[in-house]
Amino acid sequence: MAGRRIELGTVVAERRLRVAGRPDLDVRVRIGMPRAFEMEHLDYFCPYQVIGIGSEKVRYAGGVDPLQALELAVLILPTELEALRREHPGLGWEDAPDGDYGFTPTVMAYPPPPPQETR
Repeated sequence: MAGRRIELGTVVAERRLRVAGRPDLDVRVRIGMPRAFEMEHLDYFCPYQVIGIGSEKVRYAGGVDPLQALELAVLILPTELEALRREHPGLGWEDAPDGDYGFTPTVMAYPPPPPQETR
């Protein structure tokens, strides 16, 4: 896949986001159907894209099967969106607070904090 343009393909999920004070921006997160890498050890990738702000480049997460690729794409997205929020303060999900993209707290807290030592 290195050096090749990745196509989003069939969109299986989409979420509309907003940038506070910028109703002219139509920001969306789109996730494509996970699929097999063409000639790379039978692993899978799940493409995703943020449109309306940023580069709109299609990126992907890889996994050993389609479900893991999808799961990892969902784990990566909050980090990608936080980077975009630096350039677009007020980025968030519809009526949620800025920086809340509608993902579960488990996803938003990834990676988890280190375990506490007990005595």
